[in-house]
Amino acid sequence: MNDRNWSLLIYLMSPDFTFVDETTGISTQGRAHEESLFDRSLNCHYYRRAEFDFHVSSRTQKEACQKVCGTVEMRLFRKEDVGLIVNDYTCLTACPQPEDGLWRLTEWRTLRSVPPAQIEEGFEVVTWGEVKRKEWCIG
Repeated sequence: MNDRNWSLLIYLMSPDFTFVDETTGISTQGRAHEESLFDRSLNCHYYRRAEFDFHVSSRTQKEACQKVCGTVEMRLFRKEDVGLIVNDYTCLTACPQPEDGLWRLTEWRTLRSVPPAQIEEGFEVVTWGEVKRKEWCIG
């Protein structure tokens, strides 16, 4: 995401990808839904750039799948000094896909929002689920 290769994220998702934000109750199903959100944001250039980091705190294996939990930190910049901050404790699950054997993301689950160490003026603190439901081409 830091290099604006965001479209690659879509291809890391399984066709039956599930997103759940337990803090807001937002839940979506399917890679096609994620692609439509991505296309809307890309076509109207809502965010100039994004920074992404994932601090892993645990890994577990269940059958063939792997679940990794930790804090997802994102900064989504509308302008250099205006944007959104995401600081979520999240679990990501990836499984090998039967059709091609490639590992793909099957679930992204936000468990709780963690207050950032420092609030930045001009930035709103939100969960990833809240980012996904924002109107893209406003402001």
